[in-house]
Formats: sequence, C-alpha cells, structure tokens
Amino acid sequence: MNKAVEKPGILIMLQGVMPYTLFNVDYDTLTSLDNNLARFIKEGGIFVWLGDVPFFYRVRCIENNDKPEVLEGLFKEKHSKWLPHFDFFSTHLKPTRKGEMLCYRDIISTIYVEKNMEVKYIPYNVNYLKFFNIGNVCYLNEEKEAEQTLLGETLNYKDRKTLRPLKSECVYLAHFRN
Repeated sequence: MNKAVEKPGILIMLQGVMPYTLFNVDYDTLTSLDNNLARFIKEGGIFVWLGDVPFFYRVRCIENNDKPEVLEGLFKEKHSKWLPHFDFFSTHLKPTRKGEMLCYRDIISTIYVEKNMEVKYIPYNVNYLKFFNIGNVCYLNEEKEAEQTLLGETLNYKDRKTLRPLKSECVYLAHFRN
C-alpha cells in the first residue's frame, strides 16, 4: 500500500473484507483522512470496490502467540451476556493464525474490536473517508436468489445466492432487527 500511495494507479477490491493495511485507522480516527486508502485516493489513485459493503468488515493482524480459540473464548467471556446480537458478531470475528500473527475482524458492522477484545460501538452515521456511511446501506441477513453480476459471470461463479442488498427486498441492517 505504501508503494501504491507513492505511485497511484487502480486498486480493485474483489472481496467484502478490507485489510487493515489498506484502511489503517484506530477507533478514534475512523473518519480521518490520515490513512493509506485516503492518501491513495488523494494522490489520484482510483479505488473500485466490487465486493460486498465496504467498511462493513476489516481484518487486523496482531503479534500474538495465542491460538484462535483463545481469542474466541475471550470475546465470548467478555461480551456474550451483554452484546446485542452476540451470535452475529461472534460468528464474524473469525480469528485465524497466519504465521506469527493472529488475525481477526476488528470492524464488524457497528462494532470495533480492540486488541484486548474490548468492544466499542461504531455509530450508524460514521462517514468513512468523509463520504461513505454504512448506515445508508442495507445488508441482508438471509441469503436470497439473485441475478449473477458481471464480475460473477466473468469469474464463472456458480452460486446464485447473495447477502448483498437487493432493491426489491432491502432491509435496513436486517441482522439488528431480529
């Protein structure tokens, strides 16, 4: 990413999970333009997001010798009794080991998960990069039949199900209504 900021071109994201190296901000600076992605765009780079809702999930890797199950257990111990829709967040934490690093989703919709597994809420009206607000996007909780996208056809995807918003059945952040 640092090299891309120095000589910007086109960056295409094909998945719905953003890596921390691309959007390197902490909770207090979520709306800041002081991050790799904003610098890339400011320097003339073109950013195309073909995955699911941007900024809905982010993966962060930290130096940690624990097994992924330890992180899951700590998250459950701290939050299972009080966090609304705990099952949704717990399922999407997805800790995995990558060599010496332990990776997990630290942005999951409307929560920010700290390194110590403490949780902070992200308001619906946060304007990432000063313009993108996930509160204006709906996200389906149940899979729906969908037409294949141009990208799906190009990559020859077989699956015709989606969790992405469909105009005819758009439910405002459906997983929070259940």
